[in-house]
Amino acid sequence: MKTTAPPPWKDPKKLGLGLFAAFLFQLLILSGLSAKGLVPRFMSTRIKVRVTELKESNWRKSNHLRLDFEFSKPPKDNALLSDDARIFFKAMEISEQNNSNDFNISEPIFISLKFLKNEDVWVPFNFSLEKPKDGKFIVGKASRHQKQILFGIEDFYFREGNKELYKQAVVGKKLVAEIFLAPNGQCQIKTLVIQK
Repeated sequence: MKTTAPPPWKDPKKLGLGLFAAFLFQLLILSGLSAKGLVPRFMSTRIKVRVTELKESNWRKSNHLRLDFEFSKPPKDNALLSDDARIFFKAMEISEQNNSNDFNISEPIFISLKFLKNEDVWVPFNFSLEKPKDGKFIVGKASRHQKQILFGIEDFYFREGNKELYKQAVVGKKLVAEIFLAPNGQCQIKTLVIQK
């Protein structure tokens, strides 16, 4: 009499092996995601950028702030815009005025930075849709609904009791964010610093 092997889902040895393989696969994926998140910290330089505005978030915890930087909004001075960025922001503005949703805002925006030694901060000096060939730059995406450029460093959770200090520092233009800036323009926020 011929016996047939049970299907894999009924064989305890194969089932255990399958579960173990699935566990290893998930572990591999999670470690890859963790490593991707740490790349800006290990492959980057720390720079300071000026915070221009703090917004409190009512729907989140009370120790959460939304930060705006000098490069969070398209500049009023057209001299800071490359030709392609000028066209992009104008098209975005027209689309917004017409309440049109067909404008594609998935283009990355590259903001070239220069160092102001006397203030110990990096400031924007050129907005472009093309990746700069050299120098430090930060990359973000335009958000039509929030009317700003987003970089993934806008949310900041602070220690209790520091909110008023941060608000006073913003008014005095003394609040800077220390960020990790990777060579590809990606960034992560480290902390907020009040300059003297």
